Amino acid sequence: MGKDVFDSLVNLSTPAEDESDASAIRRLETGIRRLTLILDDLNRELSLETLLERTMDAAVQLTGAERGFLVLADVAGRLDFRVASNDASRNIPDAERAASHTIIRKVLDGGEPILVNDIGDQAELKAQRSLAELHVRSVMGAPLWAGGRLLGAAYVDTTRPDTIFTPEDLLLFQSFVHLATIALENARHLEAEREARRRVQALRAELNSILESLPLGIILIDKQAKIQYLNRAAQEILRPVRPVVGDNLLSKGNAGCPYLLRIFNALNEWLGGKALEESEFELDGRILNYSFFEVLWDGSDIAQIGLLLEDVTENRALQRKLIESEKWSTVNQLAGGIAHEIKNSLQPICSGTEILQMTLRTKEAPGPPLQRQIEVIQNAAARIQHIVEDLNRLTRPVSPNFAPVDLGAVLKSAVNLMAITTGKLKDFVRDAADAPFQFQVDVPRDLPLIRGNASAIEGAIINLLLNAADAVRERGQGRILLKAGETSKDWVTITVEDTGTGIAPDTLRRVYEPYFTTKPQGGTGLGLSIVRNTIELHGGKIEMDSQLGKGTRIMLHFPIFASSRSAS
Repeated sequence: MGKDVFDSLVNLSTPAEDESDASAIRRLETGIRRLTLILDDLNRELSLETLLERTMDAAVQLTGAERGFLVLADVAGRLDFRVASNDASRNIPDAERAASHTIIRKVLDGGEPILVNDIGDQAELKAQRSLAELHVRSVMGAPLWAGGRLLGAAYVDTTRPDTIFTPEDLLLFQSFVHLATIALENARHLEAEREARRRVQALRAELNSILESLPLGIILIDKQAKIQYLNRAAQEILRPVRPVVGDNLLSKGNAGCPYLLRIFNALNEWLGGKALEESEFELDGRILNYSFFEVLWDGSDIAQIGLLLEDVTENRALQRKLIESEKWSTVNQLAGGIAHEIKNSLQPICSGTEILQMTLRTKEAPGPPLQRQIEVIQNAAARIQHIVEDLNRLTRPVSPNFAPVDLGAVLKSAVNLMAITTGKLKDFVRDAADAPFQFQVDVPRDLPLIRGNASAIEGAIINLLLNAADAVRERGQGRILLKAGETSKDWVTITVEDTGTGIAPDTLRRVYEPYFTTKPQGGTGLGLSIVRNTIELHGGKIEMDSQLGKGTRIMLHFPIFASSRSAS
């Protein structure tokens, strides 16, 4: 298969000018014209069967054959008879029985064209029943090669004693077979393209079904904020505004919507490399969360920008309920210490009031002792007021609206509340290295602001301090460390560390599970679960590292409120 069959047609020698040669030339010229017509057919939207039939009909007529067959073969050698025609342009019924399998196999096994005249002189072929019964005299066959693959074979034969196929006939026949091969390859590529389109359409329909069934709103926009796709959930979440594909995010119909303007401005900041300061807003009593993502094609620049919308109203309400329930659990743990502190503070008030009554009865002039009693009463009353204020702040409902929070003030308030209202820290001494129970605080004054809810964060810190105190007391001695600081330009971290009993690895994997507790009594199993929910509600992260018998360290990471940077 060195040269193309069409090249061989050009290299045919010029025959002598006798009657038979002139007839051959005319047949060759007619064949070339028919080849040109079939080439034109290949460029039209004709079916594969039509192309193959026209090709074989032309080959039969131009070579003077009586019959022609075109057969495809698969990798297992199974034959598929695609065309079977005779010189009268009629199909041959039962082509598989009428065709010579010997000729077909000979072409397929050899992979080369064959030309056999006077079959009666060929012992191998003469013995074949099909050829003998049909009295076949001459045969031409050619394989169908495409890209190094053998697709099948085609052959023509004749029983006429005056018809003998020539090498020129074989070249012409090979040309038509080559065109049949091209038609087969075109059909294969066309079918592959159609199958790819069907698969793409099926995948597109499946993807669209998935996107339409998601509870998340998804909007795809280009760099000019033109909407290219949005699912049903996005339309529902953004009601009463009804953006449609083709609209600009801030088109005339949407321009009066303040939250779309807010999203648009946040998008511009995000494209400029600025982190989102806030990703939630309220709309008609609902809390909506939004975020952006990039859609890339072939690893190139951003082709589209995705906007995710989620109605988190129920989630936030559930989180607030969990936080509130844990607050009351914390308050229950503090109740004993609160009662004790109020009782101690009431003692000097009661004694002082009795002294005042006695002094007033004797009408003695108030002197320094009486002034001291008044100061004692005032200090004790102020102490009670401070306890009540701290308790009120701790039990205040969590607001869904976040505000700038001074972490330093929150940590100071938590430490003060723990010190005056619970007995668990009574024996812990500040800044005393030789004390059996030590409590160290390392909180700088210039901590950056975060955005969140102060009472929720304070409740989380108190929960962690209570757990640390329990762990140290269970061990019999140890230290609690509370510290805070910036860990990067974007994050501030609060660390609660103790040298208590530590947590076993199998237990450590379950500490965030709701209702899982290792405390023999009094534990709800919700503490750390709600602490984590609280931190994640603030866009933060929680890390825990613990070794059994050595202690535990918990780090709470909060994103820094960017406006506090610009303000400073």
